[in-house]
Amino acid sequence: MFCTRKSVDKFFQAYKNELRRQISKTTSVTNSDSMAPRLDQTNKATNEETVQKRLLKLQKYHRYLSTLTSQQMPLAARGLAVSKDQSREFMACFPDIVRELTETGKHIDVPEASKWLAKLLQYNVPNGKKNRGLATVLAYKMLEKPDKLTPENIHLANIMGWCTEMFHTHQLLLNDIMSGAEMRRGVPCWYRQTNVGMAAINDSSLIQSAMYSTLKRNFVNKPYYKNVLEMFNEMLLKCSIGNYLEKQIMKTDKPDLSLFTMEKYEAITKYKTSYYTFQMPVGLALLMAGVDDPETHRQAKTILLEMGEFFQIQDDFLDCFGEPSVIGKNGTDIQDGKCTWLAVVALQRATPAQKQLMEDHYGSSNVEDVQKIKDLYEELQLPHTYSVYEEATYDLLRTQIQQVTRGLPHDFIPGQHIAKMATNASVSEMQKERELFLDVFPSIMDTLLTKTKFSNIPHVANWTKKVLEYNLQGGKKNRGLSAALAYEMLEDPEKITEETLRISRVLGWCVEMLQSYLVVVDDMMDGATKRRGIPCWYCLPNVGLGAINDSILIYSALKEILAAYCKHLPQYPLIVDEYDEALLYTTVGQHLDFEMAHRHKKDYSLFTTEKYNSIAKFKTAYYTYKLPVSLGLLLANKTDPETHKKAESICIDIGLLFQMQDDFIDCFGVETLTGKIGNDIQEGKCSWLAVQALQLCSQKQRTVFVSCYGSPEPAHIERVKRLYEELELPALYHRTEKHLYDTIVKNLEQLPPDSMSPKLFIKLLDLIYDRKN
Repeated sequence: MFCTRKSVDKFFQAYKNELRRQISKTTSVTNSDSMAPRLDQTNKATNEETVQKRLLKLQKYHRYLSTLTSQQMPLAARGLAVSKDQSREFMACFPDIVRELTETGKHIDVPEASKWLAKLLQYNVPNGKKNRGLATVLAYKMLEKPDKLTPENIHLANIMGWCTEMFHTHQLLLNDIMSGAEMRRGVPCWYRQTNVGMAAINDSSLIQSAMYSTLKRNFVNKPYYKNVLEMFNEMLLKCSIGNYLEKQIMKTDKPDLSLFTMEKYEAITKYKTSYYTFQMPVGLALLMAGVDDPETHRQAKTILLEMGEFFQIQDDFLDCFGEPSVIGKNGTDIQDGKCTWLAVVALQRATPAQKQLMEDHYGSSNVEDVQKIKDLYEELQLPHTYSVYEEATYDLLRTQIQQVTRGLPHDFIPGQHIAKMATNASVSEMQKERELFLDVFPSIMDTLLTKTKFSNIPHVANWTKKVLEYNLQGGKKNRGLSAALAYEMLEDPEKITEETLRISRVLGWCVEMLQSYLVVVDDMMDGATKRRGIPCWYCLPNVGLGAINDSILIYSALKEILAAYCKHLPQYPLIVDEYDEALLYTTVGQHLDFEMAHRHKKDYSLFTTEKYNSIAKFKTAYYTYKLPVSLGLLLANKTDPETHKKAESICIDIGLLFQMQDDFIDCFGVETLTGKIGNDIQEGKCSWLAVQALQLCSQKQRTVFVSCYGSPEPAHIERVKRLYEELELPALYHRTEKHLYDTIVKNLEQLPPDSMSPKLFIKLLDLIYDRKN
């Protein structure tokens, strides 16, 4: 596991050569002929003739514009100088990843979700140039010692590359929704597909979860696994910051051109593009090659971020002056009012009259307005400026690469580094514990703002704090309290300290953050207006669809908090895995729920007890009960798989009871107590009440149900509620609730003596039994 100066120098030399040929997105050619292209291939000669005509117009400003030339296809466009065999090797790995994700795991009992995940991955991930994934593989092969380049390790590098592609796809899906894009890689954006729409937000979470699941499956036993997770989490935060910065410039329908400064542009470029497009692939390859020395990563990061800015400026130029048949999309930066390099430089050079022209026409989708902006760019000789910049930047980067590699040390050595079950009789009184739990929150926010990566961008940190405080307010905090309670009741009494109790509460707040992330997304998908008695986050002024990125900020904050408080623990990677697993299974549940309410609306043959139990299990039980209890076990250093399996089984049963209660309260609860307006009937949800009604109703009553269920009409909603009462469902609910409670208690009493104490689960049951909100 050594990395030599020669291998690092070889890698940067390849990047230097690649820069000369241009690091840009200038083709829609696929990376492998093992996959059928998604677009009909146009005539190559026609393409080249069109591009050459374009060049004749632009080259009056400069002798050579490398980004636009079609004479030599840039190697980056073909996968960063990889051969066809390497590209085929990379592509051949993807079907196996999809198969592992959809044919194994705890969600295989819901084949429709697995089928949807396969469709989602196949449509969105393997198309495009896959530069990030191929760069990861290429970098690893260059950085690893030859004797370590075994077929197994190369296969793992390919898997790591696909994880970077899944990360990229997650970003694309969300960006397309937020920007209202229509096409991506020559086909309609995923959210514009029939029966997708805003459910694409949940689908993006599915892809993110699939990424983390793939990482865990293949790398959990590798010494670099923890650092790899940290890098993916960090990149998620960086991209969210970039999206936030870009959104601030485009808060209104018309862009605020006074904010179009080079400083602002460079910040957006760095966070939205450079980090995950350039630093991440190389950083991951360094980690896989055993290089975790911070100085090496810092030096690599410096040059890679410079490359990233170069890449983005090229992208901006191509968006305006590139040929759609070559770059694979129609440029829309002018129409969208984006803060691009061209716009910033134009505003720097423009006369007052030219600035007014920009004010009048930039950000308009009118064809004539767009052409006026392009004419202005040419009038200001921006193509010439760009070509000079491109050549000068290449020379600068070449010099920097030589300086970086000259100073690298020769070798780097990566730093490397079943409890007896017991009960805890001294459990704090619940109200006191709630107060202690709430008292921790201000210090968590202070840590987030001052001791995590958020501290580098104060205004983003302050916005994230606002997002968290708004979405975490109210509610009973039972999920978070359960994590602290689980630890206190599962740990050996003599090992409980103020510090471990504080960490358990921090883990609990991270559970609450996970719920907030899910709630923000769920409200948008459902079109809800109120949550916990206040407007949903996306309904607030100046938020809207920006809530999509805000939800990612919440999840990034969760990961930053985990790292700040728990990174020193040996169980840290397992703790992080628990949150990622909970996200995966909850998004599976969200998908099943949304599918029943929207894609298969009015198909009441699907409203079965089996289907309902699957939705409740995945959407509720995992993150509401299984996650907090698993966190308590891990913090108490109880990692025995059999113990976790027993705990999971009990938690699933409690989760089913909780979801049944939630469905009943949605219909018959009092809004002043629940803090929200029930909408399961309006949305046609597969709820416990609906399933019971369809099992008990007569043919005449079924006709009433079918005609009224899923309708927003107040009269129809009221008629369904009356039908529930006619069928005596409230009484059935109370009997069922009591029966489920008694059954769970009976099962707990039968736990083996050497297993965990049933007291924890009894406590969790007592928190929800006969609840009203």
